[in-house]
Amino acid sequence: FVVREFGTSKALDALRQRVVRVLAERGLGMDPGDADDAAVLSHFGIEPKEEVFLVHGPAGFRGIHCEEWRPFFTVPATLALAEAWDFSRVERILTVENEEPFHHLCRRGVPAGWLVVYLAGFPSRAKVKLLASWSQQHPVDFYHWGDFDVGGMAIQIFLEGKLGREIRPLGLERNGLRSDSVGVQDLSPAELSRLKVLRAGLVAGHSLCEPIDALLESGRKVEQEAMELPLISRASCPARE
Repeated sequence: FVVREFGTSKALDALRQRVVRVLAERGLGMDPGDADDAAVLSHFGIEPKEEVFLVHGPAGFRGIHCEEWRPFFTVPATLALAEAWDFSRVERILTVENEEPFHHLCRRGVPAGWLVVYLAGFPSRAKVKLLASWSQQHPVDFYHWGDFDVGGMAIQIFLEGKLGREIRPLGLERNGLRSDSVGVQDLSPAELSRLKVLRAGLVAGHSLCEPIDALLESGRKVEQEAMELPLISRASCPARE
């Protein structure tokens, strides 16, 4: 398509930043400075290849017990969206923003009942569609573990809007923002401004109020890869009503 319309395969690369800016601002309601180029393009289906979903845990798919596939189960997006999933043994779903923390969780293992889903940054439309269908069809609690920064907060808020439910954050410990903690960086003025906007849009008592307040008060952020793995157990999370 690019070659046919523009005469060169490099044309899209030249327009990339402008395309990402428009899609981030008008399509996702994000500050372009918070957006990852590849993640934004992926959300709108602009990808060089078939997307795949990576999951780890007790879901069933076409007669397959996903937890038997180590370290995780992989399925093409088109197939995952076209088939029914068995959630009879799933109690909680945890979305993970970044790849290495997802792999680490898979290697360590998670308690029975937890299904872990890799988002690959800002979730694509296909991932959002799959998660939304799970949210509507299965009475399970949703959790999210991601970067303790503007982008991580924005991803969870975006997912909540698409799924129509509150998602509980994991791993966002105030102590992780201490100046002597590994991987801690200062927030820029633009990031602080964006956090204030996100905070103002939350209702009282929302699960991200305290984490965003911690970011604003400390003026620091930390990427997921530098954070301790969150404690995941039946006892650590409130039971469903």
